Amino acid sequence: ETDAAPLAIMASHGALDLWPHHPLVTRVLVDDVHSIGGRVIPWTVNELSDALRLSALRVDGICTDDVSILPSA
Repeated sequence: ETDAAPLAIMASHGALDLWPHHPLVTRVLVDDVHSIGGRVIPWTVNELSDALRLSALRVDGICTDDVSILPSA
């Protein structure tokens, strides 16, 4: 279950993007943010395994210090 605080904060400020630290990203969080028309862009992803996990969750982007770890998909 997602903590409602990020969604409430986004709504109260008219924000469309959520940039959480990557370990905090779950399928429920992504689905909830997408349900309000928002995007999830986790940071700072520097391991391929983390990038693959996040990609499978259908995040909208990935912030990294090393783009060479990101797959071309």
